[in-house]
Amino acid sequence: MRIISNVGIALLICLIMTTTLAQMTAGTLGRLPCVCGKKSVLLVLTDFLEYRHISSQSEISHLFFGQVGRYVANVSFDKLSLQGNTTNWITLPRPYEQYIQGGQIDLLGIATDSFSIAASRST
Repeated sequence: MRIISNVGIALLICLIMTTTLAQMTAGTLGRLPCVCGKKSVLLVLTDFLEYRHISSQSEISHLFFGQVGRYVANVSFDKLSLQGNTTNWITLPRPYEQYIQGGQIDLLGIATDSFSIAASRST
């Protein structure tokens, strides 16, 4: 249940890694663009209707910007750092089962719903 409840963290890390990999593969082999500097991140915390979160916003924010941030800095030889903000918990509009397609979790659907809700709350 903890893995499902903290899907927002896994989703964000997947999105960061996907973006980073996409930027890296946009260059040619031997001439990869540098993903360097301070990157501003919006950590969107999400949970499902039937699986509520078990960690506080501050715990997750501290974990991500602390431990994950240090890891990113370490593996990038201090060329990349993360900074940013964390949303309040967002409950997805559909039950967990509706985000499963063909036995796989629909990360794009979760991201779309999460960011739509986060955007509507920020206006």
